[in-house]
Amino acid sequence: MKFVVLIMLVVILCAPWLAPFPPQRTLVMAWQWPAQPFWLGSDGMGRDVLSRLLRSGRTLLIFPLLCTLSSTLIGSVIALLLLALPGRGRRCVALLDPIFYMPPLLVLIGVIYLLGSGQPALLLGITLLNIPFTVRYVRALADLEVAFAAGDALVLILWREVLPVIVPGILADATTRFITAIYLLASASILGITHTESVDWAGIVRDGLPGLMLNPWACLLPALCIVVVVQVVSFHSERWSQS
Repeated sequence: MKFVVLIMLVVILCAPWLAPFPPQRTLVMAWQWPAQPFWLGSDGMGRDVLSRLLRSGRTLLIFPLLCTLSSTLIGSVIALLLLALPGRGRRCVALLDPIFYMPPLLVLIGVIYLLGSGQPALLLGITLLNIPFTVRYVRALADLEVAFAAGDALVLILWREVLPVIVPGILADATTRFITAIYLLASASILGITHTESVDWAGIVRDGLPGLMLNPWACLLPALCIVVVVQVVSFHSERWSQS
């Protein structure tokens, strides 16, 4: 499985240099069926689907990864800080409960409405949505470990005893946050609530929907790519959660 992940990462990261045509250039008639040299046909604007597919994978991989790293780092730090304040920490965690009940897309739309539809607003919105889940999860893991530790100062307990033990749990939660970020980014792209210069697989799915009966590859293949990435990440999440 590690070999599959490595191959997938290499293909996604190196794919932009393999694209045979500029992804935004109109080359042929709209919704052309796959034929040489357009092996996956064209979309509604006559652009090469294969070139767009190769050039768009990094966006849907790197952007959610940035959201995951930021939310995991911030959430873990907040969780450990709250653990150092037993009474106040529990009350602060309770303040996060309303976020769990708010529709994620509604929160994301609100952030984009306030800050604009660019990538910084999207990054901030997805990160804010993920942080409360990481805080609760990491704090629950650390709380169990602190219950078994005694003798040293709390800071030393958190650093020496707790953090090394809960790292696999943090990684498992990070993969879940990564999948959530992919879904939120894909939903925002498909619904058209964000506008960025870079194209991702979800955006290609949205562009290919009108011609689903004319050239289904323009819609189905990018959707399949998203499913494959999510399944691979989900597999590793289960492995880390069992370790």
